[in-house]
Amino acid sequence: MRRVFRWLATQVYLTLHRPFLRRHLTHFSQILKEPKRIILRLPTAPGELLFAIPTLQVIRKVYRDSRIFLLVSEERKILLQGNHHFDGITLDDHRTLPFTPTFFRWKRHLRRQGFDLFIDLCPKNGNRGRLISLLSGAKVRIGRDEGEPFYNCEIYGEEDHRDEVEKHLFLVSTFLPDSGNRVEGIPFFLFQKRTRVVRDFLRFQGVKEGEILVGVDLQQWDRSFLLRLLRSLEELYSPRILLLGSLDTLPPKGLRARIGRGHQARMEEIHECLKKVPIHIPSHLKLECPEMVKECHLFLSFKTDFFSIAYALEVPTILFLRQSEVGSFRPPTKETFKPIILGKKGDFPLKEVLKKVKELLGMEDDK
Repeated sequence: MRRVFRWLATQVYLTLHRPFLRRHLTHFSQILKEPKRIILRLPTAPGELLFAIPTLQVIRKVYRDSRIFLLVSEERKILLQGNHHFDGITLDDHRTLPFTPTFFRWKRHLRRQGFDLFIDLCPKNGNRGRLISLLSGAKVRIGRDEGEPFYNCEIYGEEDHRDEVEKHLFLVSTFLPDSGNRVEGIPFFLFQKRTRVVRDFLRFQGVKEGEILVGVDLQQWDRSFLLRLLRSLEELYSPRILLLGSLDTLPPKGLRARIGRGHQARMEEIHECLKKVPIHIPSHLKLECPEMVKECHLFLSFKTDFFSIAYALEVPTILFLRQSEVGSFRPPTKETFKPIILGKKGDFPLKEVLKKVKELLGMEDDK
């Protein structure tokens, strides 16, 4: 119900302010040439956020003397740790309801910053993006949305970009005075303290030094194929399996699922097919996932945020793509990344997967 009230309040607020924005005339060229203060709205999904970081690097390279601020939520700040391409972070509380005292305090905070340029990198700007562009008070507001007059500079172009990074870079390349060459790589930084905690945890779970650790994001898997894949990996490489996420995505088999023992049944089924006890990290645990993913020698995932983290950390990763995702999602090419395209009926090519695993691990099949 609160979500409905927030949507209605946002609609009313935008409708009331629309006529006033239409009266403003802005000299774009001078602001785009030398903006003093820039606010950049990053995507909310962790995966999209990571693929937008190279765009932040390009903006900093062009606007060396400008002060750049990022608009992100509290829970996404961790993904920007150690990055020195911006000057500050402004928190975005999406739960704030328009017309409330908290909302007006946030508006005054944004207006006091004196932003010249607002850039929205979210794939779909929507009413939330229009609201933030209005509250920012920036004279030039850039986005992908047909949100006039809230965005007074809308960028349109072909959707067939080279990859996910190119999709974000295209937006800024249309107005930056000299964007130069594309910045390759996605910088991602880890905390040493949390890394030590993760390594202590893995040692406590019996992971030996030099033992292969294979991470598996549990989202979107076919249960029977996952079990066959894990069994084949154990026969070939004898790794330790690290399961990340909720087991609810794996439908259990047989009577045990119907008598209220779904979670336990899933774990029992995985235990039965493996000689080594797998390590399971449920979604609600606070053990830091980026540091955990970094410890893996191989990561298996569908198109999820876990994949984006593994990709940014350059962990050898196999990405499973369905036929419908091949054209819409294109990660940049890397030696540590191997895509597997599923069949039209969602068939999993086990032999091809094991071949890619061999390439990534650099091992012989008979080891």
